[in-house]
Amino acid sequence: MRQYLTAVALCLGLAACEASDRGLAGVNKPDTGIGFGASGAPVASISMTPGSGTLTIGDTLRLVVTPHDAQGLTLLGRTITYTSSNNTIASVSGSGLVTARLAGDVTITATSENRSAIAQFSVHAP
Repeated sequence: MRQYLTAVALCLGLAACEASDRGLAGVNKPDTGIGFGASGAPVASISMTPGSGTLTIGDTLRLVVTPHDAQGLTLLGRTITYTSSNNTIASVSGSGLVTARLAGDVTITATSENRSAIAQFSVHAP
């Protein structure tokens, strides 16, 4: 019962949502189109921005990755891992910071729960 009351109080403060004896089932803010999926829902897809671009050697760029449930609602608190197709051209940190190092083309992949998104970058000399 206590979880239910906490979830209802959170819902009333944020937006319309459902709550049950299992806790917060989902939040949807209809006036903005922004929603948050159920905490236990699996990642169905992820989006990453920017999806492509051109960098100059020495540039850094923060990627924004968002996991979504099957209804397209944002899932919070999910682990995201990043990889670069070529760390010599551009590396990517665990927080999604891309650092351009050498001229060439590179693909950055972000993964969460076996779902991936890619971003492609061309790195040029200054």
